[in-house]
Amino acid sequence: MSGGSILWGINLVYFLAFGSLYIQLPGLIGDDGVAPVRLLDLSSPKTLEDFVLGIPSVIRFRESFNLSAYHAAELLVLIGLSLSFFALAAPQLRGTLSLIIQWISFFSVVKPLPAPLAWFVETNPTWILRLFTATIVVFDVFVSFLFLVPIRQLQIFSFVFKFLMHANMMVSGNYGTYNILSIVLSFALLPPPPPPPSKKRKRDSFTCRKAASWAVTLAVLAVMCYGVWTVFGLHDGLKSLRIVIPRHAFVAYARRVMFYTIPISTLLFIFTIITAAFRALGARGCMNKMLDLSGVLLVSLLGIGLFVASLPPLSNLEDTGSVVLLPRSVHEISAALKPLHLANDYRYYHEHDSNVLMKTPAEGRSTLVLEGAMNENGPWKELSFYHVPDRLEKIPTIIPGHLPVVDLEVVLSGDKSFENSPILAILVYRILTKQKEVLQLIEPTGFIDGPKYIRIKKYTYQLTKSMSGKEWWQRRLQNIHLPPTHASTPRLTQLMDKLGITGKRRERPADATVISTSLDKIRAMVGQPHNLNGFYVVLVIVLLMNKLF
Repeated sequence: MSGGSILWGINLVYFLAFGSLYIQLPGLIGDDGVAPVRLLDLSSPKTLEDFVLGIPSVIRFRESFNLSAYHAAELLVLIGLSLSFFALAAPQLRGTLSLIIQWISFFSVVKPLPAPLAWFVETNPTWILRLFTATIVVFDVFVSFLFLVPIRQLQIFSFVFKFLMHANMMVSGNYGTYNILSIVLSFALLPPPPPPPSKKRKRDSFTCRKAASWAVTLAVLAVMCYGVWTVFGLHDGLKSLRIVIPRHAFVAYARRVMFYTIPISTLLFIFTIITAAFRALGARGCMNKMLDLSGVLLVSLLGIGLFVASLPPLSNLEDTGSVVLLPRSVHEISAALKPLHLANDYRYYHEHDSNVLMKTPAEGRSTLVLEGAMNENGPWKELSFYHVPDRLEKIPTIIPGHLPVVDLEVVLSGDKSFENSPILAILVYRILTKQKEVLQLIEPTGFIDGPKYIRIKKYTYQLTKSMSGKEWWQRRLQNIHLPPTHASTPRLTQLMDKLGITGKRRERPADATVISTSLDKIRAMVGQPHNLNGFYVVLVIVLLMNKLF
């Protein structure tokens, strides 16, 4: 795959990510949103150290443009959205500078949601579901390492299976841009086609190398198949497929693999740098050698920083601590780069709650359901979200590239107390105080003046086994997560004071400028749609016109 196509794919990911963020921005980080950006310490940095060690965001320079923190964030999102859009339409804008600006903009601001295919998958027999699960584990754990083997056949094999896995996840669950980005990066890892041999001796050598590559490929695949057969107990048949290795043995194997993975990857990384340096020195002309070598050194320094920063999280296993003892300097570099989020913990949703290991309970998916009423004693009416399957008859939605933050928070907050779920608590308060920016993030409540009381129930959801009726889901009540609450309930008001939503005097609003006025006009035109369909339509029209004219 050409470099231009890969850059196009990366720009598409940025376009979807910025679009998803932009349509939710007022309800998320607006002054009356669920996580107001004004609560952060975004004062203008006095020194470079203050900027790096504090919140390293371009928003902190907003005073130079006389913008509020929210307008500065909205401007950055629009800049990134515009750059990614124009880069998709114009190949000349798909360069490094454009991507760096998009990354800076996105960094500065910022299967819980099943798709319809998930229901059809769920209706399959249990042994097929077990086989699907085992296949995904194999794809994600074992096959990923084959990208590092310098054999073309193994790399192509790894790409095909990674593509199939992420394509399946993309159509069965709504994971934002994660699967799209993974597919694009998999294309980037594909090796280029080998040049055809020119002479007979070279042709014989090429044939021998090809035969050796196929032999190694078959040997590696045979070892992998044996490992899968052993780990999942396939000798007992598909219907009893499961992980037969005890947890302590599995952890011991994982520790052993990680113990060798880190030094091997370090040696491969050093070998790659040395190879690139020799290629640069092989360029024609002294000036070309200096330019190529300077580029290699610059990229190598950046790569070393990223590689070293990723070693500490890689060397830690869940519940077992560090597998490889790393030098203290490595941990210091990783800690210094942590505010930039270049390398994160490998646990799913680690930043959401470091004490929660994301896993699906056997009894189904836990989801919080908000209910509103005009009176403390009811009658109660469910407050639905656009993409959370809460009502039993609600069809799962398809939202490729879009990640609804509030919907996701409702799904993930069930395992925590109300006091430890600040976004959920602020969401309840904003609904009770009728903040229109937040109300745009949920379906119409059905209350003319908005509900005066809200309570939250925790349900366990399961997909129905057949579509004999209109219901897609069946659910079971677990508990009352939040009793009937009014905007003036002490529990809620005290929590809002603690979070800084109330009780603090707001800063004087920034005077209107040409930029802030333009941002408000654009927002008035776009509004807060609940999906990216409009963005897709505009993009397709522009690409078609670009091809035709």
